Amino acid sequence: MIIPEPKTFRHSDENMLPMINIVFLLLVFFMVAGAITAADYFELTPVTSTDGTTTPQPERLVELSADGQWAFAGKAVSAQQLIAAIQTKPNNKKPLPIKADAAATSADLLLLMQTLRTAGVEQVRLLAQGE
Repeated sequence: MIIPEPKTFRHSDENMLPMINIVFLLLVFFMVAGAITAADYFELTPVTSTDGTTTPQPERLVELSADGQWAFAGKAVSAQQLIAAIQTKPNNKKPLPIKADAAATSADLLLLMQTLRTAGVEQVRLLAQGE
């Protein structure tokens, strides 16, 4: 007579290990991918847009703080430094984005735009946040 071998039962814990590994790898991936975006140089409260559209933050970005300070590409700059930085990397085909604080005065914005015109920038785009 042939006696069958007893069946061995697999524990459900053995099936959990690959799933835990995948979940951990996804967690690490999203933590790293979420930290790649660059932070603003100044603490800005952006201007709100009435049409509700928002634009992504570009690489070449001019920031205007509430107290009239400027930053370009994540570094604080003076008027001469801004002109030199823009003239070394000219890209006149695209409008240069400006991210201004909502508390910045129009005189500060006008001075910034005049400096950009001196640097050779023909078009600017004022970035705003949707309501």
